[in-house]
Amino acid sequence: MQNYLESLSPTEATDYSLWKATKRLRRPQTQIPPLKTPGGEWAKSDTQKANTLADHFERVFQPYTSDRPRRNQHDEPLLTSSDTLPAINIQKFTVAEVRDKITKLRPTKAPAYDLIIDTTLKHLPEIGLKAITYIYNSILRTGYFPGQWKVSQIIAILKPGKPATEVTSHRPISLLPILSKIFEKLLLSRIQPILQTSHILPDHQFGFRRKTLP
Repeated sequence: MQNYLESLSPTEATDYSLWKATKRLRRPQTQIPPLKTPGGEWAKSDTQKANTLADHFERVFQPYTSDRPRRNQHDEPLLTSSDTLPAINIQKFTVAEVRDKITKLRPTKAPAYDLIIDTTLKHLPEIGLKAITYIYNSILRTGYFPGQWKVSQIIAILKPGKPATEVTSHRPISLLPILSKIFEKLLLSRIQPILQTSHILPDHQFGFRRKTLP
């Protein structure tokens, strides 16, 4: 503990460790209290609470399985089975693009289960950036997305003003590996121009668009 306290400093050399340690002291982490299960019992241990929350989230968040085409508020189909998407020729990613996305990562993001943070990637040598770029381009070439990058760490957050003992008072947030989120940003930069020029998105859809008028 003495060595840890002496190593703290407010400078960038230690990633502002003194400020981060002070922030943790001012905001102590609160533990999830015992949860009431659907059967009326109490989940007290960490394992019991985790299983109770997992069962609840599995019941609430179900995939969309309907075979009917999705429609808008005017009962118009958003995408029919007869619609064809244009042939997409996605250019390979460059090392400069990967480096730019890594540089713009925010240091406040929490790591996923692999514990890789933005600082780790920002200090990679050129050979490391080339290896990541090669993996990203391999995904484009093969169409295979790594299964481990789909695994997220689920954190339960208590909704404001809700009783902490009720399982329905908690909402989940997913922490995905940072390498998968960088790939998503790179792929989005390739897809957005195609969406804007091919008119795949209907004119009445305003969500998931850039701040531009059609």
